[in-house]
Amino acid sequence: MADSYYREVVAALRQQGYAHKGNAKGSHEKWAHEKSGRLIIVPRTSRAATRQMRF
Repeated sequence: MADSYYREVVAALRQQGYAHKGNAKGSHEKWAHEKSGRLIIVPRTSRAATRQMRF
């Protein structure tokens, strides 16, 4: 179930101009905005954490 939330988050990130930059610590990933360079860390497994993300 958390995997479907992760896919939604990834789709939204890509739509907003973010690109995957690699793995962070544990089950997290680094995503950076292509124009601004803003870096965010995305949890891959936590349903609650992915639902709280703001873009």
